[in-house]
Amino acid sequence: MIRARVRMDSCWSDAFILNLSRRGMLVRAPKAPARGSYLEICRGAHVIVARVIWSMPDRFGVQTQDPVPAEELIRDPDGSSPSARAGKAEFSDRRARPRPHDDKHQASRQKGRLTEFGALIAVGAIAALLIGDSIAGAFAAPLKITKAALAAD
Repeated sequence: MIRARVRMDSCWSDAFILNLSRRGMLVRAPKAPARGSYLEICRGAHVIVARVIWSMPDRFGVQTQDPVPAEELIRDPDGSSPSARAGKAEFSDRRARPRPHDDKHQASRQKGRLTEFGALIAVGAIAALLIGDSIAGAFAAPLKITKAALAAD
């Protein structure tokens, strides 16, 4: 069994290559694609485009346009054979490794937050000025009348 990744439509999933031939493969995956669909099978640096010839619930057979590089697929993704990597640690899946913190991403998020905060302050200040102007206008007419009445006495 050879570990691989399979892309069906826009979904990636783990799979195992169970059998290889010159222009085809037997693949086992959690969900088999429909017969006639095209997919990509990735193993290390190799990307193989294939068409599904037959399909069962958890395995399927594919046909490739180009010859399958069987010897290279059998080797590990780093290019070493199983005997050459006997002393090495097991291959770790890149998805399991922690991702480095991206300082540029964090700086961009911080700048966005500051921009949003500044915009909220500006909208609040404009709203306060408009409300103050409306209140001053509402009290101006009665105050004018009261001033006139007091001046006439």
